Amino acid sequence: MTLPVGRALEWTPAAAPPRSALAGTRVLLEPLDAGRDADALYAASHAPGGDPAIWTYLPDGPYASAAQMRRALQEREGSSDPLFMTIVRRADDRPLGACAFMRIVPEHGVIEIGHIWFAAELQRTAAATEAIHLLATRAFDELGYRRLEWKCDALNARSRRAAARFGFAYEGTFRDHMVVKGRNRDTAWYAMTREDWPAVDAGFRAWLDEGNFDAAGRQRDTLGTLIAAARRGAEVAAAGAIRIVEADAVTPELIAAVAGLVGELSASAAAPGAAELERIVASPASRLLLARDGGRTIGMLTLAVFAIPTGVRAWIEDVVVSEQARGRGVGELLSRAALELAAQLGARTVDLTSRPSREAANRLYARIGFERRETNVYRYAPRRD
Repeated sequence: MTLPVGRALEWTPAAAPPRSALAGTRVLLEPLDAGRDADALYAASHAPGGDPAIWTYLPDGPYASAAQMRRALQEREGSSDPLFMTIVRRADDRPLGACAFMRIVPEHGVIEIGHIWFAAELQRTAAATEAIHLLATRAFDELGYRRLEWKCDALNARSRRAAARFGFAYEGTFRDHMVVKGRNRDTAWYAMTREDWPAVDAGFRAWLDEGNFDAAGRQRDTLGTLIAAARRGAEVAAAGAIRIVEADAVTPELIAAVAGLVGELSASAAAPGAAELERIVASPASRLLLARDGGRTIGMLTLAVFAIPTGVRAWIEDVVVSEQARGRGVGELLSRAALELAAQLGARTVDLTSRPSREAANRLYARIGFERRETNVYRYAPRRD
């Protein structure tokens, strides 16, 4: 009898994490230096200026004094597993947290991030999110690990929410797993794998992009939304289900599809007939892009390209996705295809308009690189006698 076995791997063991800094735009992760970091870390995590609740679920702390914390950190400086790091906010070069790579098993490609804490002023900030992204990027992209783990006390609701937000999958709870500070600890296990990482990474990068934040620093899209969108996009790409094509011939199917989409776009606009579509498709100034799912047209976008004395310009109009296909990233696929085509045609700029009420569309446009302009838009409708 042949028993089932795991898939065969072409596997080279991962590398051990180096004792070197990880630099982001908002935060710097530096190897722990007790002499340099202890006073600032103590102040950030103890009264009167810090939050002692940070230590509730950690195996150490709180400390009676900065000197006591310094001695504890000195014992950790030389450790390679865990490999402790200090989280420094780049805006003011202040140490405001700590983290570690731990339970490092290069031969199996498994590594954990833990001993994580953020000072109150760093919690729920883009800098804190970037710190996690830097750790994951090093584990997967630099060192070649297959699995990144996150474990926490099952009662630590904040850590569990963070793990889910960062794209880790819950894998179960180990009951009576540890004794911490004289108390039982059930441990909740979370992980992401190398297969999960590309979509999670794309979600992180989209969330951390400056275009995802308004002038007041408020996020436009949540990290969870962007990771989910990246996963959907990956699924679509893997399936090869949705293609973006340029209309090059007018067929009965195209006439019917455009009529249906125009009806979803505008209650007042009349759908173009065959002759009007022939003019659009034949014109070098307009490019009609279609989103195709199998044999169906599920979305469209028109890219107008025109030369003026200041150069070639482009304008996006009539972006619409059928109601049944929304939530699959079709609008983004159309928009990115239009931007790529505009670049190929030499356009210096690409413009579009979008009503403020179209919140999802406006978030999309900001995310893919459009900048909102402070300008007036005027419309004149010639009379037709």
